[in-house]
Amino acid sequence: MTAPVAYRIHQGKMWHYLDDSTPFPTQDCDPLFSKAQLDQAADEAYKERNILVALLSKLYPSGKARTAIPGWDEAWHGCVYIDFPWGQASWHFHERDAYLFDHLPNYHGQWDGHSTVEKYAKIVAARPGTVDEQRRAAYEQALDLAKPSHFSSV
Repeated sequence: MTAPVAYRIHQGKMWHYLDDSTPFPTQDCDPLFSKAQLDQAADEAYKERNILVALLSKLYPSGKARTAIPGWDEAWHGCVYIDFPWGQASWHFHERDAYLFDHLPNYHGQWDGHSTVEKYAKIVAARPGTVDEQRRAAYEQALDLAKPSHFSSV
């Protein structure tokens, strides 16, 4: 059996996910926590994640859009897209956390089709210096363009 990619609590039970869309219960048991407790814990975890996503959205080219996904509550249709140097990543957020993304413009790109697993695999594989190297290259190019030889004499 393949090791699960993720564990998620849903309806009071722990679920394995072998990929982004195939859940199965770890065991058939009575819930360990009340639905209210699980909802509160999930809300707090999403809030913490969204604070980090908001920070990343201030460091990389980003935008927000509404995405209607069949079967999803409309309160979750808000989505942040971040264009990292290594590829696109996106996160849906609940409308209660929308204020965290008020600084973002509308996103005019398209979702590139990445899955949750692919998104996090790219993030884990990202290496320090990637952005610094790109900034350094842009800075050097700007310095080169600023040389007197690039300006016509008056």
